[in-house]
Amino acid sequence: MISHVSKFFKNTSGLAPSLPKSTAYFCNVLNHVQLSILNVLPFVEGRLPVKYLGVPLVSTRLTYQDCIVLVERVRNRVLDWKNKFLSFAGRLQIVQSVLSSMHVYWASVFILPAKVIQKIEKIMRGFLWSQGTLQKGKAKVAWEVVCLPKTKGGLGIRRLDIFNIALMSSHIRSILTLKESLWVRWVHTYKLKGQGFWAIPLRGNLSWSWRKLLQIRPVVRPFFWFKVGNGEIANAWHDNWCDYSPLLNTVTPRIIHNAGYTCYPKFHILFLMVLGIGLLSGILFWKNAQGCLVDYSVVGVWDSIRTRDDPVRWVLCFVLYVLCKLIRMLICFSNALILIKFGRGLVCIPFSVSVWDVLIEDVILLARKKNADSLIVRLVVSASTYFICKEKNERLFATSTKKKRSAQQLIQVIVTTVRLKLMTFRFKQNSRVRHLFDIWKLPTTLVNGV
Repeated sequence: MISHVSKFFKNTSGLAPSLPKSTAYFCNVLNHVQLSILNVLPFVEGRLPVKYLGVPLVSTRLTYQDCIVLVERVRNRVLDWKNKFLSFAGRLQIVQSVLSSMHVYWASVFILPAKVIQKIEKIMRGFLWSQGTLQKGKAKVAWEVVCLPKTKGGLGIRRLDIFNIALMSSHIRSILTLKESLWVRWVHTYKLKGQGFWAIPLRGNLSWSWRKLLQIRPVVRPFFWFKVGNGEIANAWHDNWCDYSPLLNTVTPRIIHNAGYTCYPKFHILFLMVLGIGLLSGILFWKNAQGCLVDYSVVGVWDSIRTRDDPVRWVLCFVLYVLCKLIRMLICFSNALILIKFGRGLVCIPFSVSVWDVLIEDVILLARKKNADSLIVRLVVSASTYFICKEKNERLFATSTKKKRSAQQLIQVIVTTVRLKLMTFRFKQNSRVRHLFDIWKLPTTLVNGV
């Protein structure tokens, strides 16, 4: 049979398959049958598991060892040295756009083992909170809350197990809509055997992959809804199409028999429903969490089956965010004022050294003026704030070999920066400007009239 198909393909297309490079895999085949096949065709006998189209091809249940390549791939992506310099927002973006999508191809083929899901999510949590391995006390919020949408108080990270089910639901949709594919034909011929997908029992000698697909039926079944049409693909007894669906749970054969096969008096509402008869075939929709019939999409499935919570008013969160930013700015500004106090001779401001309120008020009042003293104060505050923030970031994210600047070294960098900036300006000649030039050791050529 295989030899005949190979010759037919060669005669039809003009392409000759390379039989010596082909591999045969056997499962539950008697030894003498295997030998007969290998004698007819020069195949090399392969052993399972083997990778096919990037995923493991196994004859039994998928184990953690089969998926360890996926786990290591996610871990290696986290250990990339570039990620060590990312802020929390940057790490969150990596988790959402990169780490959360690395498993999608595998998850669209298999229901991944629970251990694999746990390992990958552990890597994601460690990277988000600790830039690596998760340390005790680093996680500030429970992972269940983090994985909620932003409108519900989370960060919008999708739970891998829920998204795995959403991806696998596309196979159920293919079975229900009789999609034109070899796999769907095989399922209807050898698995369903004329039964409805929802009606086939979850018992007996089932393969691991088929059993896993049947196990997610209770999760997604309430959301698959048909417009019956001519009844070619929709089943009025087992599928969802009206408020009483599935009918088999309401109108049982016993009720029909007891009613003398006349159910109109008891279920007359059913006879008033519009079935949509006249369509060429039934149309399958997805009934979302809001009760609306929409086109099927994996994102829509995830949004319907995910963990739900009450909406969060982000106005308060935004206010808190702004307050945190203001506090950070005030801290840097306070540190800048400390440096001004240390370098008071350079700034030449007659303010009190001990009272912070008076100090801040003097700086603000002086910064509003348009003279050389005002320019110097603004430059000193700006440069101090910049270099203090830069020094803080370097101490947080730099390696251990990076030397830390002392307060005196930081003051010297700020003074040098301000002096170089002052040399780009031109000033009118007066006694106050000449005094400032002497303090900052600036060339007198910068003064007009000299």
